[in-house]
Amino acid sequence: MKVFRGARVASALCMATLGIAAISSTSNAGAANTKFKTVPIGMITSITGAYSVYGLPFEQGAAYAVSQINKTGFKVKGHKYKFKLTTENDNTDPATAVQKATGLIDNQHIVAMFGPIGAQGPAAEQITNAHHVLMFSSSSSVTATAGAPTNPLVFSTNGDPSQAGNFVFNAIKAFVPGATSVALLSPSEQTDAANVPLDIAAAAKDGLKFYNFSYPVGTTNLSSILTQLVADNPSVVIMSNDSQDVAVQGPQLIAAGLPKTTPELLYAGGISECATTATQNPCIADPLVGADLTSTSLSAASEKWVSGMEAFSKSSTLNPFVQASEWTYDFPYMLELAMQKAGTVTNTAAIAKALHEVSRVGLVGTIKYNAENGCEFPLAFTYITTTGQETTKSISSS
Repeated sequence: MKVFRGARVASALCMATLGIAAISSTSNAGAANTKFKTVPIGMITSITGAYSVYGLPFEQGAAYAVSQINKTGFKVKGHKYKFKLTTENDNTDPATAVQKATGLIDNQHIVAMFGPIGAQGPAAEQITNAHHVLMFSSSSSVTATAGAPTNPLVFSTNGDPSQAGNFVFNAIKAFVPGATSVALLSPSEQTDAANVPLDIAAAAKDGLKFYNFSYPVGTTNLSSILTQLVADNPSVVIMSNDSQDVAVQGPQLIAAGLPKTTPELLYAGGISECATTATQNPCIADPLVGADLTSTSLSAASEKWVSGMEAFSKSSTLNPFVQASEWTYDFPYMLELAMQKAGTVTNTAAIAKALHEVSRVGLVGTIKYNAENGCEFPLAFTYITTTGQETTKSISSS
């Protein structure tokens, strides 16, 4: 683990001081002659391309939060501010993500950026790091190395990445207490590859045999590896990473003869995806968030959020991949709190330091950052039987 060292913070502080954003003024339509300054922030997401199913709700989460914050604005050292969020589409392409990140920094002079999703993250991270811009990322291939001394301005938004395996295997223990082995079925792309060592370590800690069935990205015929997977008779199959992969994996697992009693855990998948993918098997939804908003029984707080999001997005139904909104929604609020704590909206090293000193009770639960810039909050896992009965548990990494 990398620890936030004071000397590193001081060095970054000198490099980042007041060098990023030109803060402009704007009038508030809701309050005559009340002046607000604008803090430019950016987002890169996949509106098109392979990750597009997550891209729109990912953007909507941050946009909804910014709209709520901007109703009243926020104060830093007596000055009133609002966020100006500019969103760019990377088309699920790393080169495009680099181009868009460069544009947001050069043209919008952003202080912080949300995204990109998945494998686009590392390419954009190089740009934000070079320009001392804060990055809030849900990409495990980015956040696996978040924190000082290397990446002090990179912060995770979907839990502590170093604990990803612990969350998954704690959920398996909770829902399948007699499990003796687990098989991971996933493409060997960057995001999943970063999780494999964490899964292996967590499985070993729990005394579970771990089978790794990774396959080249783009493979559509999985028959050869699935024959071996079924022969190994795992207690649980972890299916990963995105909806297109799961759509390939699900029917072929059935065709390969996976027993109908073997649960399938959908990494980064919600209850709604379980309903369409694991049609003959029990399913464990792992949306990497604190509240599965595709559940049939939501808390009062979640119901209120859903109603607000539907009104904001002008839709009577939620996007089926709405969990991606939770990878962004609470974090403009965390940024606001850190700016207030640090007493600056431009000094990103000071804001980064303050992010370790603030917390928020948000949609995903109580949020705080650890020394490695991992975002700590419990995750919601739901076990769905073949008859559709749901059991949701809040799972910790400990």
